[in-house]
Amino acid sequence: MAYGSVCTLRVLMNDWVADDSRELESEHGLSFYVETPESRFLFDCGHTGTAWRNAQKIGVDLSVVQFVVLSHSHYDHAGGFPTLLKHVKQKVLYTGKNFWQEKFSYDKEKDEYAYKGCGFTREDLDSWEVEQFECDSSIRLDNYAALFTGFSRRYDFETIPKKFVRGQDKGPDTFDDEICLLLQEGRGWAMVVGCAHRGILNMVAEVKERTGKDVVRIVGGIHLVGAEDERISRTFKELKAMGVQHFNLCHCSTDGNCKSEAWPADVVPLAVGSTIQVEAKGYMKAAIIYDSRTHTTEKAAYFIAEGIHNAGMQPVCFHIDKIEEAGFEYIANSHLVIFGSPTYNGQ
Repeated sequence: MAYGSVCTLRVLMNDWVADDSRELESEHGLSFYVETPESRFLFDCGHTGTAWRNAQKIGVDLSVVQFVVLSHSHYDHAGGFPTLLKHVKQKVLYTGKNFWQEKFSYDKEKDEYAYKGCGFTREDLDSWEVEQFECDSSIRLDNYAALFTGFSRRYDFETIPKKFVRGQDKGPDTFDDEICLLLQEGRGWAMVVGCAHRGILNMVAEVKERTGKDVVRIVGGIHLVGAEDERISRTFKELKAMGVQHFNLCHCSTDGNCKSEAWPADVVPLAVGSTIQVEAKGYMKAAIIYDSRTHTTEKAAYFIAEGIHNAGMQPVCFHIDKIEEAGFEYIANSHLVIFGSPTYNGQ
């Protein structure tokens, strides 16, 4: 297990590029490469696979990616997934529970429904030998990152456009497949979202209620493009009242300019190539050192670490024979050190 406390996000795809783009490419879509002290993964994949060319240009090695998270099944977030598979070694996918419901958008002028889904099926995953995990509440990815879903509708003015429909009967799309990524930041969370179709206020309020921690940063798309100033102003007023301090927005949030006076001055638009770092400062450190080579002992150490994490500390497990110099430094600075040969008798 690693022992740092910084998580890094790099924007591989967005609707616009930075001025010093280094020949980076944009499209209507979103993709983040995420590094925690313990994991390397992708949050969303853009539309066409152009994101993977951007990754190469900014020095992101896709071969180290351990898994992929898709926030929802719209094409601009999930469509690039099939082209990713030739770049990665581990084929693991996390989605929301209703990811496979087909999505459409109604074009009023043409009086027709346009397909807006991911472009692949559950059967395709089987043929590609991709292992899928569905999140129906929350899943802890590692000691710094978790997935979260199940967002109640609390704010009436956060409406979902009627053009978004799903299924063969073209019923309203409630986006109950949408999941977000939570990264530890300070004593709260940095929330990474794809589009926040369920409503960013609804999502932040749900996370705060169920975890007991504030969302202090929002990263990604919050679907306010074209929104009236009144809604924009009210949204940010409510977010700040709930404890959100930082806004790193992109994709469907704005046009990249935030020209309206309704946008607060502290919004930081992201572009392809942007980098964000968040740090779990303020946590008391705990070190768990185990000295057995058995699987049950290792599992027990991580079980203890989970309990310590739930108590509000930052735990790291070390095998006694594999502690490097930085590991010794972490242990020396820990507030709690546990040493032994625990055994795990759970199921």
